Amino acid sequence: MQIPATPWRRVQRGDPLGGRADAAPDGPAQVVVELLTHQNSGVGRTTAANEGHNAESGPYSLDQALDEAVFACMLWHGGEATMTLLLEPTDSELADAVQQNLFDLFRSMARLLPNGECEEGLTLCRHFSLPTNPMFKGVWGSRLGADEVERTIDTTIAWFSERKAPYFFWWTGPGTEPANLGEALMARGLLDMAEQQTALAAGVRQTTLGAPTMALDLTIADDAQLLRVPPGFVIDEVRSDADLDDFKRVFVEVYAIPEWAGQAWVDATRHIGIGKTPWRMFVGRLDGRPVATNMLFCGGGVASVYAVATVADARGRGIGGAITLSPLLEARRDGYRHAVLFSTELGVGAYQRIGFRVVPGRINRYLWRAG
Repeated sequence: MQIPATPWRRVQRGDPLGGRADAAPDGPAQVVVELLTHQNSGVGRTTAANEGHNAESGPYSLDQALDEAVFACMLWHGGEATMTLLLEPTDSELADAVQQNLFDLFRSMARLLPNGECEEGLTLCRHFSLPTNPMFKGVWGSRLGADEVERTIDTTIAWFSERKAPYFFWWTGPGTEPANLGEALMARGLLDMAEQQTALAAGVRQTTLGAPTMALDLTIADDAQLLRVPPGFVIDEVRSDADLDDFKRVFVEVYAIPEWAGQAWVDATRHIGIGKTPWRMFVGRLDGRPVATNMLFCGGGVASVYAVATVADARGRGIGGAITLSPLLEARRDGYRHAVLFSTELGVGAYQRIGFRVVPGRINRYLWRAG
């Protein structure tokens, strides 16, 4: 395989990203960061049943990683991880980074949580772990021929049924093949994001098109946003069971999701250990009352946020913008140049006010339910 003629430079985590004599003066887009990781770091490509090989195509090699995504690969082998950070990406690379970040989140779930499995192939990837929440069970990276779709849907449903999964998400996004895969999934009874408002999450307002993808250049993010909040508002990282319960309470209330769906994140975090998860959780409090949440996950070369929520009576006061941006500025201090997310339709304007912009691409997820 011919390695692409992209300038890479190798640095240790924490090194500045600019001003090094060995930095390539031009040419985008990647920086390879080598870092030693510990058991709970959550970085790295998870393999099926954690046995060090790809279930469908044998040992996972660097060549395969470069073939799949030169700019956003993470490999796990022997306790050392190598990851790429996006430095000067195109809009299409940023849109793809939204799902690459998701994929690394799924890998970390499968590696760290009970009964974790992650199978990655050239045409399909899937992960499974406890607890009971479809985020912890899913299908992604679909690149199927038109004649493979129905058979693959059958075998995939069987795979999750064998594991007694009550739910799973089938994710689609930039690069999904065929382009009409979502229609085939809906014809088999899976629910798109719009339909999930009634079945699972009434507070997640989406259309059948799925979620807009958005990006923020962290090098020009406005730190002053953090000051535009009411007196008495503070943001704390989750460091105790009480913090974790506060996070769940706000998350469940704002998104109108079942209590068990929020409890799944509590259970997953407690299993790995508070403060040891690959995701970092934050609670915003106004005069001591929990009113906002955010969850930061860095992977796929970018920083991203999930579970961004503000209770209704605290909106319009800068709180949502502050709790979104504050963790991302911490990621910037760790060397990340770009943040990405997928938004609800109503959230687009709020994210634009703190510097995010829409990039071409949509993320959709289709919900399968047992029975």
